Amino acid sequence: MVLSVLAVLSMGSVHAETTEQALTQRITAKIAKAMDSRYPHPHELEVKMRFSKALKHVAPCPIEPRISVNKQISLGTVKWFVRCPTLGWKLSATSTSSLTIQVATAGRAMKKGYRLQPEDIRFGKVTLKKAESVFFDATHLVGSKLRRTVRAGDVLTAKRFYLDYDVEKGLPVNLIYHSSTFSLETDGVALEDGLVGDTIAIRNAQSGKTLKGVIVERNLVRVF
Repeated sequence: MVLSVLAVLSMGSVHAETTEQALTQRITAKIAKAMDSRYPHPHELEVKMRFSKALKHVAPCPIEPRISVNKQISLGTVKWFVRCPTLGWKLSATSTSSLTIQVATAGRAMKKGYRLQPEDIRFGKVTLKKAESVFFDATHLVGSKLRRTVRAGDVLTAKRFYLDYDVEKGLPVNLIYHSSTFSLETDGVALEDGLVGDTIAIRNAQSGKTLKGVIVERNLVRVF
């Protein structure tokens, strides 16, 4: 992964600038980790940061400030919160990130209802400015039916297709648990659609607990 970081400096003091640089590095590392997990293929990540002007006026935190976010870390704009528990101050920061990666695109214009053939798919670098479910393997797309018309060069995202999901939201699935000492299989219900390799939410039919797991084959999910 190639990483580019652009910080917008709005502070006058050396302390504020130094603190901003350190916070930028930490927040960027969190974004990079999340994107490496979501897009496990070579990519270039660019992150722009903007901090509250309050950072210029707060005293240096004697310990490493705590960083939190109210929603899932994603591409696009995300608001962060930085807190110094020992001094009691709290301020905000905003990240704007984009990711350049090679994905499947439309090799030509195609109409709604058309089923993709191998020759219809091209791979090229695109820049994603928001989280998208994209494809890295043409075999996952061949035979898929278009929900809408696409133009040549359009990114082939999941929302463009009537996908034949391996697990469908609301339908029963088998859940398997593995550890070093035991293996257990039980019934569950999928809370999300997904293909083999996707991480989805499921509900244990016996306990009612919501869990996370990875789809290993059709209607079979390995619980974390």
